[in-house]
Amino acid sequence: MREVSFGVAMIPLITAIAFFVLLLIINRKSYGEQAFNQFATASQTFGVWAITMSLMATWFVGSSYTAWMGFSINSGFIYTYTPIYCTFGLIFLYMIMDKVWIWGYTHKLNTQGALWALRYNSNPVKPFVGIVGMAASFPWLIMEFWTIGYLLQYGTYGYLPFMLAMILGVILIVVYVSLGGMKAVITANFIQGLVFVLGTTVFTYFLINGMTGGVADTFKFAFNNYKEMLTFPGPGWGTNPPPTTYWTSLCVTCAVGGFLWPWTINRAFAAESPRVLKQATWQCLGIATIICFFGFLLFGMSAHNVPYALENPQTAWLWIADSIGGPVSVAIALVVAIAATVSTVSSLIHFYGTSIAEDVVKPFNPNVTDKQTTFIARITV
Repeated sequence: MREVSFGVAMIPLITAIAFFVLLLIINRKSYGEQAFNQFATASQTFGVWAITMSLMATWFVGSSYTAWMGFSINSGFIYTYTPIYCTFGLIFLYMIMDKVWIWGYTHKLNTQGALWALRYNSNPVKPFVGIVGMAASFPWLIMEFWTIGYLLQYGTYGYLPFMLAMILGVILIVVYVSLGGMKAVITANFIQGLVFVLGTTVFTYFLINGMTGGVADTFKFAFNNYKEMLTFPGPGWGTNPPPTTYWTSLCVTCAVGGFLWPWTINRAFAAESPRVLKQATWQCLGIATIICFFGFLLFGMSAHNVPYALENPQTAWLWIADSIGGPVSVAIALVVAIAATVSTVSSLIHFYGTSIAEDVVKPFNPNVTDKQTTFIARITV
C-alpha cells in the first residue's frame, strides 16, 4: 500500500471500528442468555433471510480475499470450481436439512456430535465427532485470525501492527459471542452477510468498472489480451499444467461435505422450521453464484492486467480499491472483507464453546447442570 498520512489511514480503521460497534449495539438484546439450548441454537427462532445470510456469511470465509482472490487473479477459469462445488454442496445440504431440523427439534440437539450420536445410537460417537470436528476446524480458525490481522494492517496502510490488529479483532468477536450465544452470532451474521453480499456485487462492480469498464468489457479485454484466462487451467502453470482431472477432483472432493462443517450445519438447529431451511438453501444457491461470479471471477479477470495484483494477489483487493477510490474505497473494501472474516470466526468460536460443553464435558460428567454447561461454553469461547 502507498504511504499516506496518519489521518488518512484512520478513515478505514474508524469505519471498521464503527462496524464492530454496530454489531455490539445490535446484539445488546441477545446478551445474558442462560439456558444452554438457547445459547447453542437460539431455540429455533430464526427465519429465512436470517438463515440465508448467516449461511453465506459463515461459508464465505475472510481468507477468500487472500487465497481465492489469488487463484482468480493468477489463473482465471480454474477458480470456477468454487461455484460448481458450492452448488452441489448446497444440493446435498438441501436433501438432509429437513431431517436434521426434525431430529434437532424433537430431541433438543445442540451440536453435530449429538446428531451423530442419535443417528448411530452410540454415546461414544458424540465426543469422537466433537473432537474430530474441532481438530478439523482448527486450521480455519487460525487462518481467519491471521486474515483479520492481515486485513486491518493493510487496510490502515500499515499504521496498525499485525499482532495488535489481530488481537483487537478477536477480542471484539469474543465479547458478543460469549455474552449472546447463537442468537448474537446469527443476528450479527445477518448484518455481516448483507454487507458481504452487497460488497461482492455492487462495490466489486464499481471496481471492475474502474479497471476495465464493465462486465462485457472485461470479457472482451480478456479475450483480446489473455485468452488463457478463459480456459482451463489458465496462465501461470509453466511447462507442467495440471490435467483436467485436477479440476474435476477439486469440484468433487469439495462438493462432498462442503456445507457440512460443524459450524455451518448447526444453522439447521437455529431455523424456525424445515421450510425455512429449504428456502434458505435455494436462496443461498443463487446468491453464492452471483458472489462467485462478480466478487471473485470477474474481479480476478479484470485485475489480471494490473502488475501489482499479479505480484501481490493477497492484497490486491485493498490495493485496487485504493487506486480507484482512495481511502474511502479502502474503508468499504475493508469492511466487506472483515464482514466475511468476523462471521466465520464468530461461528467457529461459538461452535468450539458449545461442542466442548456438550460433546466433551457432558458425556464424561452427566451430572453437570444446564446453567453450568452454558457457563462452560462461555468460558471456552
